[in-house]
Amino acid sequence: MRRVFLLRLFSVCLLAAVGTAAFAESSPEAIGSQAPGGDKNDKKQERPTPDKMPELSDVDLKLRAETKDPSGRTIPGEELVYDVRVDGLPAGKAWLKVKKQDDLNASGGPAVWITTLSVKSSRMISWTYEVDDKATSKIDVKGGFSRFCHIERKDGEVLGQEISTFDYTFGNFKAAYQRTRPSDNVMKTYAPIPLSGKVLDPLSAIYYLRSFDWKAARKAIDLPIFTDRKVWAAHVTVGEKDTRDFGSLKNRTYVKLKADVGFKGLFERKGPMFVYLDLETGIPLRMEVEIPIGSAEVEISEHSHSPLDTPDKE
Repeated sequence: MRRVFLLRLFSVCLLAAVGTAAFAESSPEAIGSQAPGGDKNDKKQERPTPDKMPELSDVDLKLRAETKDPSGRTIPGEELVYDVRVDGLPAGKAWLKVKKQDDLNASGGPAVWITTLSVKSSRMISWTYEVDDKATSKIDVKGGFSRFCHIERKDGEVLGQEISTFDYTFGNFKAAYQRTRPSDNVMKTYAPIPLSGKVLDPLSAIYYLRSFDWKAARKAIDLPIFTDRKVWAAHVTVGEKDTRDFGSLKNRTYVKLKADVGFKGLFERKGPMFVYLDLETGIPLRMEVEIPIGSAEVEISEHSHSPLDTPDKE
C-alpha cells in the first residue's frame, strides 16, 4: 500500500503543483479564466464563479527552446531536473524540458513552444513497480495559453492517455478531448466541450506562472486548468518571501505558494500543496504535500540553459 501511494504521487507531483490530471468520470463544464494579478481584497471575498472570471491575459513567456548554431550544431533548450522523495526516501526523478518552437501542426497554424515532462521511478523501485510517465504541452508563443496537451501514463500495469486540443476560433471556443477507457485501454473520443475563455493544461500552467511579477504584493490567483473534460479553477494563495538553499542553488529568494484545487487527481492529498517559486524567474524550486503515508517532496537538482543559469555557465 505504501509503494502504491508513493508512486501515484511520484507520477504527478509536478503537475499537481497547479493542477493534477484526473481520470475519473465527470460532467463537462465551461468556466471562465482568471487574468494575472490577484485578489486584492480580504480573505472573505468569494471564490470566482463561471460568470465572474475575467479573461486569461496573453503573456510572452520568452522560453529558451532548442536551436541550431551557424555550423548546424544543436543547442539544447531549457532543462530542469527534480528529485522526488517521500519521508526522505528517494523515489525517482522528473525532467521538465522546452524542446523547440514550431508550428502547431503539420499544416502550419500558430507558433507554439513544445514542452515536455518526463517522470521515471528509481532503479530500486522499478524492480517491482515501474513508473514511466510523459506529458507534452504545446503552448502558444504569443499568448502563453495551451493549444494542445498529451499525457501518457505507465504506472505498473496501468496504462492511460489523455489528449486535449483547444480551438479558439472567435465565437466558438471549444476543447476536443480523448481518453483511454480503463476497461480495455481503447481511446474514446468525447463530444466537443465549450469554453468561455482561453485555458491552461496542467503542464503549461507551470510555465504560465513565470509571467507574474512575484515581487509585487498579491494575495491570491485563480488559474483555469483544463483536464478530465472540465476547466478547474486552481486557487493559488501567495505566502511568505524568504531566502534559502534548494539543492545546489544557494541563497535563492523565493515566494511560497499554497495551491488548492477542487479535485483529487491520482493520489489522496491531505490538505493543499506548497510550491516554492524562484522570485526572479518564477521557476518551481520545491514542492511539498502531505499524503496518507507521509511527507512528499520534489526539489530541483539540476538546471541547464535556463534563466537560473549564471552567464559563465551558459
